[in-house]
Amino acid sequence: MIKPDSASFRDLRDFLDTIPIIDSHEHYVLGPRRPKDRDPVADAIASYYISDLLSVDPAAAREVPGILGDASQGIGRRRAALDRVLSAAGHTAYAHAVRRGLSLCWGIGDLSAESLERYGGLLADAPDTLFEDTMARFRIRAMVVNIYLDQVFRDVVEGRNRSYPAMCRMAFPLPSFHNIHNPDSLGFLAGAMPERTLDAFLGAFRGFFDAARRAGIVCLKDQSAYFRSLAYRAWNRESADAAFAAAMTGPIPWEQATILSDFLFYEFLGMARDAGLPVQLHTGHLAGIRNEISKANAVHLIPTLEAFPDTGFALMHGNWPYMDEYLFLGKNHPNAFLDLCWVQGIDPIYSIELMKRAVVAVPRNKVFAFGGDTDFVEQTVGFLELAKDNVAFALSDLVDNRWLSPSEARQVACDWFHNNPNEFFRLGYDRVDA
Repeated sequence: MIKPDSASFRDLRDFLDTIPIIDSHEHYVLGPRRPKDRDPVADAIASYYISDLLSVDPAAAREVPGILGDASQGIGRRRAALDRVLSAAGHTAYAHAVRRGLSLCWGIGDLSAESLERYGGLLADAPDTLFEDTMARFRIRAMVVNIYLDQVFRDVVEGRNRSYPAMCRMAFPLPSFHNIHNPDSLGFLAGAMPERTLDAFLGAFRGFFDAARRAGIVCLKDQSAYFRSLAYRAWNRESADAAFAAAMTGPIPWEQATILSDFLFYEFLGMARDAGLPVQLHTGHLAGIRNEISKANAVHLIPTLEAFPDTGFALMHGNWPYMDEYLFLGKNHPNAFLDLCWVQGIDPIYSIELMKRAVVAVPRNKVFAFGGDTDFVEQTVGFLELAKDNVAFALSDLVDNRWLSPSEARQVACDWFHNNPNEFFRLGYDRVDA
């Protein structure tokens, strides 16, 4: 990492504050206008920083969910636990991003029980236009929003929820649709199935998918790496029919559920291909603690990339910690794109090294620089500012080493922060040139 007093770093970092941003991945499950009685502790740490606090020691892993997650106790009664874990994990990138977001949005410069108490008071008086005002201030032009498969997303698709502004471009959530292992896992699609057959299920899915397309989805999103390997396989229809029929009689073994999941996943990717929609796939690090990481390595996706060569896949989160495999995929597979959402805040040093290597190894149209992967404006802002720092560090280092000219570095930054996701998701904005 170069020093931030480098002239090339300062020039590029200042330039990044002038360009429009496309945020490739957020959640905002509660919607942009959150309730004003939200617990400030939960809002500040729950998305990702809580995993650092859980990792402090075994006692923290047991205590943090109950103590920090119980808003009924008030901040005063949680102060000792807060101070202990915040002190132990105060140096991490998550902590840095939270502090930065709170400072920029609310003028709160540190993380402490007292500061979070103040934050709660400010939230209660927040204007209704906080989301729109903050997005405009930080030049975030659009964000791709994944709100999971719950009533919120169904209400958006079916026109009952109009609270998301036009800048929120929706991703279609896939995981629960191919995690079929018993009759209950059919979810709301069961009501659209005339019979309990695989054909009827695919027909019901197609109906909802088409409704989502009419509602304006810009991609499909899948984060099944949380509960299964990314090593999808192509199975024949006979095997899938047998697995589905068995699932309709009760829980099926994991091996049979995986056959059905693989088959359905490929069916859905075929629909995405036919509709001309790209696909976002979770790769690498998994939120929370104690998950098994090797199943989420993007290298498992090579057969999928080859099976759908004309479909664009955004491989998310920098595949942390598997950098080499990630760069290999971006370099060797025309339909593999490197989406650095979240990873900029997981590990900035990894991200800086990854971006420097991407410049010299991967076509520059293949990288998306930023996605906050959060639920709240303060965290989006904190992660965006950290991502800008990381990009400026990476590209200015290449300028200082004469791999890029200053003008080339600015254009790469425009492509990474705006042009590449704009083109990938077909958002329709004019190209930004340095």
